[in-house]
Formats: sequence, structure tokens, C-alpha cells
Amino acid sequence: MSDVQLLSAMLYLVGYLYPIFFVLTNNNTKGQEKNLWLLVMSILSWFGLFVYVMTVPGVLSKYTQRYFPAYLYRKP
Repeated sequence: MSDVQLLSAMLYLVGYLYPIFFVLTNNNTKGQEKNLWLLVMSILSWFGLFVYVMTVPGVLSKYTQRYFPAYLYRKP
């Protein structure tokens, strides 16, 4: 296996596992709901992450406030 193949395989693995770790570390879901989302992430990966962010309350607003703080768009 060449270095390029090894690097691309590692990047693929990290890209596949990122949504799973995102759900594991997120505190907006608990118990069986989190288990269901982990199952969805293991099957659908990035599409599942998109659905998770759009449907679980608090996830999208939390990251929107982090990257676009209120002082950037408040009225004078």
C-alpha cells in the first residue's frame, strides 16, 4: 500500500466517523434517542448528520450563535 492510498484511507475513515463522534459528544439527545441517531449515522453518515442538525432542537441555533454572534447582525 502506497503512502497516498494509506492517507486517503485514513481521511475516508475520519470522514466516516466524524458524524458518529458529533452525536456522541452532543448533549441535546439522551438515552434511546441517541442510540437511534447513532444507528442512523452509522448507515447514512453525512446525510444523517444533516438530518440530525435540522431536526434536533438546539443544535442549529447553538452553532449559529457560535459562528455568527449577535453583535454581527444586531440593529444599532
